[in-house]
Amino acid sequence: MISKLRSDANLNYLYTGEKNKIRASRKYDGKVDGNNLKNLTFIKEVKPGIKLYSLVVWSVCLKCKIRLACFSEVQPNGKIKNILLFSTDIDLAGEKILEYDQARFQIEFIFRDAKQFTGLSDCQSRSGQRLDFHFNASLIALNLAKYEAYNRHSSFISRSIRVFNGLL
Repeated sequence: MISKLRSDANLNYLYTGEKNKIRASRKYDGKVDGNNLKNLTFIKEVKPGIKLYSLVVWSVCLKCKIRLACFSEVQPNGKIKNILLFSTDIDLAGEKILEYDQARFQIEFIFRDAKQFTGLSDCQSRSGQRLDFHFNASLIALNLAKYEAYNRHSSFISRSIRVFNGLL
């Protein structure tokens, strides 16, 4: 699972020090502050002004280890904005978390458009076959509409370029 966290999410650093042989060992080494990145590992600068940090931490609400990917962006007003993404797959790299999260948004746009323009959520049938047919028909109609819009847009641009070149 990949998702976004609030900056005040309840996360704990994992304890990496010596194990105690006499009593139970420490599991956590303090709370993660979404605005303080000094304990996170710097990975790379994704774009100018946007830095990627990553670390495996403990999520209190999920009750498991998660891979935290933090994107720190310097705003035009000088403030720093941190975006916290996470994955339950702790072996997943921070760059992949960003890539998958961006792909997820493209998929959500497809479903939004299908619901608004092609009636994806308007079927009243309860039969599995009929629901499959309705969903497929709705998504095919959306794909055909996008294909037609792309062709009209590209032909308009090519005609405009030909007219512009003719004026020169």
